[in-house]
Amino acid sequence: MIAVHGDNRSLVIPPRVAKTQVLVVTQRLRSVEESQNLLVQVESLVSRLSLVGVHVVVDTRDGVSPAWKYNGWIVSGVPLYLEVGPEIAA
Repeated sequence: MIAVHGDNRSLVIPPRVAKTQVLVVTQRLRSVEESQNLLVQVESLVSRLSLVGVHVVVDTRDGVSPAWKYNGWIVSGVPLYLEVGPEIAA
């Protein structure tokens, strides 16, 4: 079963049949230590999701904004996105 997204540019695949059910996107951080701590937390999250049968992909590309990361995965039909990083106060 495949549904077409409202703008006709990407797939909307139901989570139970999607090859990748969750995309985890990491924010860019200034220090190497913060980045390493974040990756440890992301690995923990991914392992917990995998234990319950969720198919997870982590996008840690540097030099690419989160918006560009989402754009590429939206076209692929990933139904759920999680952005992980420190909370930014406005």
